[in-house]
Amino acid sequence: MTSKVSRNAKQCVTCEYWRGRSVEVDTPNFIICDPKERAKCNQTGFIKAVWQSCSKHQKRHNL
Repeated sequence: MTSKVSRNAKQCVTCEYWRGRSVEVDTPNFIICDPKERAKCNQTGFIKAVWQSCSKHQKRHNL
């Protein structure tokens, strides 16, 4: 199962520090990811899901 997310959303999947692997570019404005994926945040050290967010969000520029 996949989910579409805006590149401008302040969620873990669009954050510089999140290290998930299911992220794919769909269109210039959206990315596709697995909503069940969890990965480590390299800033906080916690395991987070793609849809989570935090106050330390930094936009990922390689999307």
